[in-house]
Amino acid sequence: MGANSTWNSCAAGGIIGYGIKTKVTNCYNTNLVTASKNNTVQRFDVGGIAGTLRNSEITKSYNIGTIKGDENHVGSIGGIAGTGFYNVKVNNCYNEGEVSGYASIGGIVGIGNMIDIRYCYNKGEVTAFYQTAGGIVGHLQPWNSNIYENFIYYCYNKGTVTATDRTGSINGYFYYMDADYIYSLEKVTQSNSNWGGGSSYINATKQGIFNKETLISTVLSEFGENFKQDYEGSESVNDGFPILTWQVQKSKMPQSKTTNN
Repeated sequence: MGANSTWNSCAAGGIIGYGIKTKVTNCYNTNLVTASKNNTVQRFDVGGIAGTLRNSEITKSYNIGTIKGDENHVGSIGGIAGTGFYNVKVNNCYNEGEVSGYASIGGIVGIGNMIDIRYCYNKGEVTAFYQTAGGIVGHLQPWNSNIYENFIYYCYNKGTVTATDRTGSINGYFYYMDADYIYSLEKVTQSNSNWGGGSSYINATKQGIFNKETLISTVLSEFGENFKQDYEGSESVNDGFPILTWQVQKSKMPQSKTTNN
């Protein structure tokens, strides 16, 4: 885990490249994960934990490494997973690494298609050199048209999100999304909006963009036992913002190191 990883392939991940019916728990990535286009592959998925997941689950895992896609070619890039489709669950995860690529870039997931994301947060900088970037997920689309199959619950973002178009503090672009208890720090996007753009429908009754103090108090009061207050002083791991219950103090976290392959 955590070694620098580079593939000229369709999927690259800090833990696994492509997973089908895979369950990933208690895993982490601390270093660079990247991929580049070759003559036969027209797109790629890159993630801190997994490049592509189908009918799979990631829980209690995190990324603190840099996740990079090609600046000029299509791919989906995410702090935890590049692409998750057909019954994928991402639960109790966080990202603090920089995530960047051409389009469909997300702090947790790049592209979601029939995906369920709960109890996650992002603090890393998210950049799409073209369009469609979100603090939690870049692009959401349904497996079946006109059906709510994508879900985001109990998530927050405090990382800066940048793209030329379709930029949202939570989601860059969506089709038929069900979301609730989703919050972000103010002024992390130029538009200061949770949603970059979308078509069809969205269900989101509990959402907001807050200053630091309000965001902290709201998450701690509404997200239940899955989140707790950050550690104090030198042991802080999230600049005072709420952390997941299973997170340890800074002195007990693994340190990143460079590995030459």
